[in-house]
Amino acid sequence: MRGMWMPEMLHTARLSLRRLGPHDVAAVHVLFASDGHTIGDGPIRDQAETAEWLARREMRYRTRGLAWYGLWDRDGDFVGSCGVFVGDRCDDEPEIGYEVDVDRRSQGLAREAARAVTEATHEAGHEHLWATIRPSNLASAWIHRSVRVSGESWHADAPVGLENWTYDSSIQPAPRGHPTDASIPQDVRGFR
Repeated sequence: MRGMWMPEMLHTARLSLRRLGPHDVAAVHVLFASDGHTIGDGPIRDQAETAEWLARREMRYRTRGLAWYGLWDRDGDFVGSCGVFVGDRCDDEPEIGYEVDVDRRSQGLAREAARAVTEATHEAGHEHLWATIRPSNLASAWIHRSVRVSGESWHADAPVGLENWTYDSSIQPAPRGHPTDASIPQDVRGFR
């Protein structure tokens, strides 16, 4: 167990990130039940499954300090979630994940949240951060590349057809020629 916990709240230019809890089940379930949902095996049709998912995130916060946040825009609308957990593929290191409402994609919100969560994870003392990305999910690959953390590496997870990306702890600015919104192909921009 790490000695430092991730904060309860984070803020970006356009988002407030608040650690999710059981009281958020209704808002989170609307997101998870949508046809555009991609975390895990979604969409999740049973609200009890969403409640169990939130309970697992709460347990991970209490035992490991790893937070999963709800994303609220400036108008107070719930637009998605982003956080870290310890999954099956990463040994004892955290893995990042996120989901943005289908109607709010293509606005850079996932990237903004991923950067804030990545920074908070490293500030909490976690040296490495994993991201598991399906090869067909070009938008997620672009998001992780645009967060631009040094020490990027990847390997294929052949049994399940996923790519695992790992980052070391020092976040670097995007280098010259690195993907920005303007350089991301239009067909990929629509999926962020």
